[in-house]
Amino acid sequence: MRLDFDMRPTLRCLSLLAVGLLAGSPAWAQDSLNRLTQVQVEEGDDTTRIVIKGEKVPAFTVFKLTDPVRLFVDVSSGDLSAIQTPIEVNNGVISEITTLQFTDDVATVARLIVALQIDAPYSVKALGNDLVVTIDASKRTSRKPVASVAVSGAAGEAAVADAERRARSAAQKSQEAEARASAAEQRARDAERRATELAQLRAQDSAAKNAAVTAKAAAEAQAVEARARVQEAEARARVAEARAEEARVAEVQAREVQDAGAGAKSAALARAREAESRAADAEARAAGL
Repeated sequence: MRLDFDMRPTLRCLSLLAVGLLAGSPAWAQDSLNRLTQVQVEEGDDTTRIVIKGEKVPAFTVFKLTDPVRLFVDVSSGDLSAIQTPIEVNNGVISEITTLQFTDDVATVARLIVALQIDAPYSVKALGNDLVVTIDASKRTSRKPVASVAVSGAAGEAAVADAERRARSAAQKSQEAEARASAAEQRARDAERRATELAQLRAQDSAAKNAAVTAKAAAEAQAVEARARVQEAEARARVAEARAEEARVAEVQAREVQDAGAGAKSAALARAREAESRAADAEARAAGL
């Protein structure tokens, strides 16, 4: 049988990528679980096959660690809590097979851990609802049959019931997480709305302040212009007042000159009349002589 030996270990975080979309899953999450019901170990000529039987086509990721060498197979939305492990193999290549179940508010992951005694090539693929792990057993030291482990009897029913209980609990937690996420989303929308309203109010306030500053500047400019016009009018009034005063003084001076001329004329006429009188008197005296 030819194996695909080109598979390389992946980072551990990749094992959760396939189940990341389960975050905030609704209440029907328990119905989406892939219940893994049986683990079979089959010894071939040069290979050892580990067959995990499930109820649905598996979605899985694989990675390998060293010191000690272990192969990890994570099944997204898988539930193998009803499978009793460890399964002892001890064939010189595989030591034992164990399982782990991860269930929280975010995801449900079923993990199959194959403890290797040597670093052997492997391949993992899905065949229908089965997940088949094939490991190179060319260096196998023993080949004893290994019984398959399945969910059966009262213990299996109890395990299934316990798994269902945990699934319901996980669904309840998922529902609560969804409600919390919905509430958080609503709070985020409210906060965004309030932030938008605050930004609009700030913009309006800024526009009002800018308009007030512009109006104040215009009013101040108009006031300066008005003061300049008043000062100019006052200056013109002062000039007109000075000119009026000059005209009044000139008029007074003219009247004084006119009055002075009239007085001199009257004095001259009086002197002329006096001279004529004196001449007449002189003539009369001369005639009497």
